[in-house]
Amino acid sequence: MELRRIVRPGGRLYLTVHDERSIELCLSANENPPVAALLRAYDAESHFTSRGYDFFTINRTPGQGGPGQAQVFYRRDYLRRHWGLYLKAISFTPERYGNQTAVLLER
Repeated sequence: MELRRIVRPGGRLYLTVHDERSIELCLSANENPPVAALLRAYDAESHFTSRGYDFFTINRTPGQGGPGQAQVFYRRDYLRRHWGLYLKAISFTPERYGNQTAVLLER
């Protein structure tokens, strides 16, 4: 809601997020071994790959995504559904920023 508030009507937001493609890349290519290990451990505990999820966080330490810092993962359909209440989802582009997906939103 804060992002919607600060963007003028017709304005656009460009964000990057971790999504199901990011998870796939981390686990299959072992692109980011520390995050892959955390994802595997979280899956062993929660079974998110078989039970499904809307979003989850691993490593709850705040920061800018470095080692030991929080990583949040979303399902794209959840983002469309939830963020779509406030902004129009224009596009989702996987692997736009490393293993993150770019999201273009419009007010």
